Amino acid sequence: MGASLEFTFVGTRLRLIAGTTPTQAKEIRVFIDGNLETYNPYNTTDIRQILVYEKTGLSNTLHTVKLDSVVAGNWGMDAIDIDSDGRLITTVGSQIPTPDEGWKRYDDNNASFKYVGSNWIHESNTSANNYNKTDSYTTDSVGGHSFKFKFYGSKIRVVQASFHREDFFPDDVKIIIDGVQETFSKKDPISSSIVANRQMLLYEKTGLDREIHTVEILSGSNGIYRIQNDAIDIDLDGRLFHPDEVTNIAELEVGKRIRCNYQASTSGTIGTFSGIGKESSSFIPTSGSIATPNRDFYFIAVEDWNGDFKLIADRNVQNLISWDALNSEGFINGVNVYSTLIPQLTSDIHAEGNAFASSVYSGEYLYSAWKVFDRDKKTGVYNSRWSTTGTSGYIGFNFTEGNVVNGYSLMTLSSGSSNWITAMPKDWTFEGSEDTTNGSDGTWIVLDTRTSQTNWISLNYNRYFFENSNKYKAYRLKFTSNNGDASYSGLFEMEMYDTSQISMQARLLTGGINATDKDNEWDKYIVNSTLNGTIIAGDNNVWNYSGGASWTSTTNTAGSANRTGRGASGNAGASGYNPTSYVAAATATGFRPFMKIENLSMNRSFINHEGSYKKLKKGSPKVNETLIITPSMTSNTTPSGVASASSIYNASYEAWRAFNGGATGTEDCWASSAGNPSGFLVYNFNNVTTLNAYAITSRDASDLTSAPKDWTLAGSNDGTNWSTIHTVTNSTGWSQKETRSFVLSRDFSFSNYRLIIHTNNGANYTTIGELKLVNKIFIPAIPSEWITISATLPSESTFINDGMDDLSVFNRKNEDFVQTMSANGSLGSGRLFKGSIDLKKYIEITNVSVK
Repeated sequence: MGASLEFTFVGTRLRLIAGTTPTQAKEIRVFIDGNLETYNPYNTTDIRQILVYEKTGLSNTLHTVKLDSVVAGNWGMDAIDIDSDGRLITTVGSQIPTPDEGWKRYDDNNASFKYVGSNWIHESNTSANNYNKTDSYTTDSVGGHSFKFKFYGSKIRVVQASFHREDFFPDDVKIIIDGVQETFSKKDPISSSIVANRQMLLYEKTGLDREIHTVEILSGSNGIYRIQNDAIDIDLDGRLFHPDEVTNIAELEVGKRIRCNYQASTSGTIGTFSGIGKESSSFIPTSGSIATPNRDFYFIAVEDWNGDFKLIADRNVQNLISWDALNSEGFINGVNVYSTLIPQLTSDIHAEGNAFASSVYSGEYLYSAWKVFDRDKKTGVYNSRWSTTGTSGYIGFNFTEGNVVNGYSLMTLSSGSSNWITAMPKDWTFEGSEDTTNGSDGTWIVLDTRTSQTNWISLNYNRYFFENSNKYKAYRLKFTSNNGDASYSGLFEMEMYDTSQISMQARLLTGGINATDKDNEWDKYIVNSTLNGTIIAGDNNVWNYSGGASWTSTTNTAGSANRTGRGASGNAGASGYNPTSYVAAATATGFRPFMKIENLSMNRSFINHEGSYKKLKKGSPKVNETLIITPSMTSNTTPSGVASASSIYNASYEAWRAFNGGATGTEDCWASSAGNPSGFLVYNFNNVTTLNAYAITSRDASDLTSAPKDWTLAGSNDGTNWSTIHTVTNSTGWSQKETRSFVLSRDFSFSNYRLIIHTNNGANYTTIGELKLVNKIFIPAIPSEWITISATLPSESTFINDGMDDLSVFNRKNEDFVQTMSANGSLGSGRLFKGSIDLKKYIEITNVSVK
């Protein structure tokens, strides 16, 4: 008596499984949404796994269940059954090792957390049961610490450890959301475990407005470990922000930071910057090998020079790159940097838009349109390009929202033969459209024209700039001839830029010619600056220098071939004056970019309407997209994640070939070893990734009996414990290169996904041409609305921070009107006229006041 069990679930039915024994209580109470029923688990013999209670016919909504007993005797629970498409809802006080459906998780080592106080310990412990084996905490009864962050969304969960010992954890940890303070406890009043309970849901807040919220979590007043951070969960489509983070260059000031993505596809070669102000990926690791990164980092503003900002990366964005390689690309003295507007694609469809082309060449590989936007610049990887048959065509991108584009770049592929150069466009127009649906229809405006473009060099960009201040939803390169190839044309990579607001130049910091030379940028900004009181000078939590030294532009006094590296060894001021051998290949020294951003002309506006200054808060269109979440693999470990299998037929049929974006040709597949028709195929994302559908394509060959017949799709976050996601039996009758798609009952979030083939259709080996892991996203449309900023003329800073930089909402277009005729007496014969009116010449009159 006195004990109870509570849980919450979504579904229409419930079963309780338990043992029935002579010591069981004879009446167990079941409250479902407050309605009482009972069951009796008493039995004269001991029998296990008995269905002791069942309830059906419930509404398919959220239900709360409580079990208890008020009579003498033991009672317990073995298992709970609910609908196959139902789900249990985690409640505060429960363990939550993975985020629930509709949530996503940020680990404690995410760079968006700001840790305040000097006694934080950031621990990675493979033997601990913290999320991703890491956590951050203080010890020795030290209070006065906190961690801060912002997030966009409507709900938040705090995941930490709890323990029953009175002296261990506090019972009054403070959490402040948008200035409103609450508390939660890390003490577990029930468990008697001798170790702490890990990954516990200790706090939850839902029903917040869907906007950016500020959060601070502060030390409790008692216990040895007074504050900890294991993980934070927010909305699946939400985003975490650092407290000092801005998303627009115009909002920068000293101490603020802005997010950026950096991708390098080839080790030892400079990559591409993109996604300024956006969350494109997880953060670049601060230690270990980052030779081919494709992740995010922060640029931190260190100086405001008459409106032009100097920014330094908060970490090395790439290592295993030589000083000479940086020098050859101009990064010692400075080079202009352009941030492409187009996201990295792994299929034609993306949440920010879609790629399109006049046609796609299908030979040994499928040369899809999206491949010119995949940022994969590896030498000799021919299938990472777009090609079309013939000498003319078009390639482009359709954004979900309009963008200003006034620059673009085209890149060709490296090859031993010259046909890649001859396939490059020669004469073209670059065009924009507001109304195309497929890249072919609609009205297209010519923005730039180029002729006789013959100066192509392998693996080099040719960049083109032109005047344009109008926003278009779609842009395309339409070419009428190439450089001589009669069979096909194509591109390796394409980028698009908006240069109207900022000019960016990147280089290395200066580092000092010897240990006593302090007149350099590394000492000035990283070692000694507090950034106007926003950080502690030399703080590794800000600059992440302990994971490896950073190249500087300085040649040191050890000799003309010796370059200065700074940082590493846990010391912001450490100087490593690297010998000549490091110039060609540096394994321990990395690339930390220094960026100068020049703010160009800025126009910001408000609308004065009915006595108030207002701005348009833009809504968003409905999103109903299918995203292929596995990247197009070129090996088992590149460009990201890890593909593996139980066995392979030979080296031509490795696991990654089932994740390379196509299934063209007999060897473009994974095949198990002969004599092993059962087995598995695995993809590890390295981070928790959500999917709700998948598709299997059979091999492009006649051995159809090698196609899978019975299989299970499973997920895991540790590669050891697997949960069943979906099961298929008797999948027969495959045709060559056939794709079968499967929509799951709900979202599933794991870092590892495994397709377990139990049997195939008769062969002594199994093949899969392509396995696509899919996330189908639906977000309802959000209408635009006018919001009031002020009743009086706003200040300059308000104009800069909140003003509208796009007045295209007032643009008028041609529209067709059909005048409806109504009966007014007898009508004779006549005609119905339809005309086009240029609305730019007219304003509607919606109200006339006559006095």
